[in-house]
Amino acid sequence: APAPSAPPTKGPAASPPAPETVAAKSTESAPPPPGRPEVEDLPNAIELSPALIRISHSKAPDAGGVLLKRAYAAYQNGDYDSAAASYREVLDKWPENRDALLGLGAVAMKRGDNAKALQVYTRLLQINPQDKLARSILINLSRNTDPVRSESTIKMMLQDNPDQPFLYFTLGNLYASQSRWPEAQQAFFNAYRQDSSNPDYAFNLAVSLDQLGHPKTALDYYKKAKHLAGNGEASFDVSNLSARIATLEGAQQQ
Repeated sequence: APAPSAPPTKGPAASPPAPETVAAKSTESAPPPPGRPEVEDLPNAIELSPALIRISHSKAPDAGGVLLKRAYAAYQNGDYDSAAASYREVLDKWPENRDALLGLGAVAMKRGDNAKALQVYTRLLQINPQDKLARSILINLSRNTDPVRSESTIKMMLQDNPDQPFLYFTLGNLYASQSRWPEAQQAFFNAYRQDSSNPDYAFNLAVSLDQLGHPKTALDYYKKAKHLAGNGEASFDVSNLSARIATLEGAQQQ
């Protein structure tokens, strides 16, 4: 379906929902490296917190499993140099090993090197665009760090990876957190244009249009998001979406 061009910026709509940020509940200041982590409970909220990660057994080959255990032990002891070295050793042999990439990203976060962490989690999304843990952490990083630096980092990544819709989605969430709705709308539009099958992209595009005071166009994309949510991949609350659709339809009939 054709996507809208950037709309004018007048008049926010009444009470549009927050963009879907694919965040997870948190009990920790930063996600520990794996094991084999999984995200729990993806609420629809614009306020973000680091992802909650559970540790379980890795499915890496035996040699890789030994290295991963060594890396995690070093991480727990605060020896981040040794942890990073072990994770890189795994990646030298298995470049797409998810556990090692997650661990290396966690080490980067502990060191305060968010630019490196962004690169690592983006690599995970290149390997598997449906990796919800990587998605959630990537958004947390973009939202909970210096916005100017985060924006610059994401734009640099887009120069190297212009066909990665989730980078546009992340950039849109960064803009939305600053109420920069025209820019957020364009970023969400770019994400949706590259992957029109993703319900979260359609939903956030609708929210941005709603915020910009374009309820008719927003309604079209809310309906697309609801239809796409049938594939089970949506992270937003479908019941809340249905309520917003009903509100906008009622307003148009008056």
